[in-house]
Amino acid sequence: GSKEDTEELNKQYALRLQEFQDARKEMAKIAAKKNAPSEDMMAAVAPYFEAEEEHRGQVSEEDAQEQLLRQVLVQAKARYHGALRSLENLSNQAHLRRSSSGGLDAVSRTGTNETDRQSCSKRSPVQTPERPMASKVLPGKSTADSRRRWTSTRLQKDVFGENSEDLAEEIEDEMPPS
Repeated sequence: GSKEDTEELNKQYALRLQEFQDARKEMAKIAAKKNAPSEDMMAAVAPYFEAEEEHRGQVSEEDAQEQLLRQVLVQAKARYHGALRSLENLSNQAHLRRSSSGGLDAVSRTGTNETDRQSCSKRSPVQTPERPMASKVLPGKSTADSRRRWTSTRLQKDVFGENSEDLAEEIEDEMPPS
């Protein structure tokens, strides 16, 4: 029979299939051993891998330090700009008080009463800068805007030195938008 022949062929097929799969596994083992680095080779290259791992650790630490310094810089810039705004507000308040009281002449710095005279005599020219001349008014800007900018710039120069305006512009350029 044909049924017996079919069973015999199925047995042979299963046997040959198993032999094929075993041969394939053996071939993969041989190829893996052939391509695998020897222990001597691994020992020779191990210092390079260790050095790379150490380097990656150092880079990671430096990246973390850079991120921390960036945060500190952003906070310092925010404090700096806040201080400049406070100085500008104080200056504007002083100008308003002078103009509303009419008691202090900006050019002569003399007050009409004793308190004003005493406070004026204690001030240095750095603390009470002259008002900007009309030529300092920028086109498209009001006199008040020019005065605020001039006062802020003058205070920066007095506090931080003559290069402070360049420094302030660099810092403003680097600040993230609010």
